[in-house]
Amino acid sequence: FFFQAEDGIRDRDVTGVQTCALPIFGQGTVQLVTQHEMVDLVVVDGHAKGVITRDLVTGKLVRHSGDAVILATGSQPAATGFQRQLAMVDSMPGVEAKNVWSIDDVMANRARLGTTVVLLDDTGDWRGGGTAWHLAERGHRVVIVTPHPMVGFWIQRTAGDGNLRATLAKLGTTWHTESAITEWKGDRAVVRSLLDGSVTEIPADALVLATTNVADTTVFDELGEQFANVTQVGDAVAPRLAVHAVYEGRVAGMQV
Repeated sequence: FFFQAEDGIRDRDVTGVQTCALPIFGQGTVQLVTQHEMVDLVVVDGHAKGVITRDLVTGKLVRHSGDAVILATGSQPAATGFQRQLAMVDSMPGVEAKNVWSIDDVMANRARLGTTVVLLDDTGDWRGGGTAWHLAERGHRVVIVTPHPMVGFWIQRTAGDGNLRATLAKLGTTWHTESAITEWKGDRAVVRSLLDGSVTEIPADALVLATTNVADTTVFDELGEQFANVTQVGDAVAPRLAVHAVYEGRVAGMQV
């Protein structure tokens, strides 16, 4: 069973797993249940034997039986602005400001951004570059700050590699590579070059963070930790690339 709690854009791991599973949906071995959330485990003689879900449209509770439960609850934004190139700084000064948003906030239409947006792309993958593309297409002036030597560092040699930067350039997006944000002052980002230490201040209406997430273990901690046949996979174990999560999910499925 795959349970997707939200109707909008989800994290890359859910999308990747669903894509891999699509060819076998018609074979009767995989059932996809959308717009449901898990509310409890079904426990029989001390073993997890399924889950109880709530239909987010009707509110109806539904029982699903099984011999094992695999939790792929993903990860959530850290909201600290932590950057790997500034490993001794746990939280970016100024990150608590009301105009600092995660890329999840942006894609869920929760962010109120204004005209100019600084996007901190610490991960160097589609999460940052794709969000910048999304914002630029909607008329925002986007400035990307990344510690990597290029935008989209971790999508090199993929079909989207050159197209991402070419499109961003055409949309007027600019970037500061091999750089980090040392402080958000509410109306500007203080950017330090990782090469020569020079400092630049970039005026902006909002700061968007594309940084490493933290594992969402809430369900496992509350419901599943005590049962041997409840397994976590993907970003719920540790945030990583989608390929790792998809592989881990496949291995877990083969072991059930």
